[in-house]
Amino acid sequence: MFENVHFIKPDAPFIREHDPDTSPCFIFRRRFEVRAFETARVSVCGLGYGYYYINGRRITPDMFTAPVSNYNKTLWFNTYDVTDFLQAGGNVFTVLCGNGFFNEAFKTSWNFQEAAWRDNPKFILSLEVDGVPFLTSDEEWKCAPYAPVIYNHLRSGEHFDSRLYDPDFCAYPFDDSRWSFAVVDATPPQGVFRECVCQPIRECAEYPTVAIIRTGTNRYVFDIGQNISGYIRLKIRQKSGDLLTIRYAEQLEEDHSLNRNKGDV
Repeated sequence: MFENVHFIKPDAPFIREHDPDTSPCFIFRRRFEVRAFETARVSVCGLGYGYYYINGRRITPDMFTAPVSNYNKTLWFNTYDVTDFLQAGGNVFTVLCGNGFFNEAFKTSWNFQEAAWRDNPKFILSLEVDGVPFLTSDEEWKCAPYAPVIYNHLRSGEHFDSRLYDPDFCAYPFDDSRWSFAVVDATPPQGVFRECVCQPIRECAEYPTVAIIRTGTNRYVFDIGQNISGYIRLKIRQKSGDLLTIRYAEQLEEDHSLNRNKGDV
């Protein structure tokens, strides 16, 4: 599947220590041309987590891919039919890569921060058109020198700077001339590639807020009435530069503050 194909990553130093100023989500782009075609399939593996777009459309609702593993033993990949995403003529493939389990710098009881495979996020990709290898991850991909997700780690959240967000980043005519080129990963994890055939993680439902509790100046608790695995969808009107902090918890204390179970980790 990935014969003679390589992981690529940003041309940026890897900082092993936990540093909230040096752990962005990286964005990659690659323009390409396609003539008339019948079918197209892509196989991808993102380490830690990868999200994939063709011509501005996300190719799958699957989330948190690739699944966690011992990356020196197993590298899970997914294959998707992307026939309906390509068009004759100019196309653009965009990939977002975050740290996930692969690069967990935050110290925990499981000591993932000491894992030998840790590195900057990276991905490997192989696109076949009409059954023939057509596009792969290589040094022709561009990588953004900045991203709106300026920090992300699995157990310590993310910092999103909306001033850096450009909604056209995955559109074909977007100007990426200031972006640097990606580099081939010289020391990829040594795991065996295995196709992930398990049920994917996806958004299944939206839960409305059943109570909004004011717990301080500019501080509110949004209670959805039950415990789920999920995240918030929030619409706001704020001034540029305003800081919003969103925290999650499974339980509330009697004073309605969050019970974050800090002693359990």
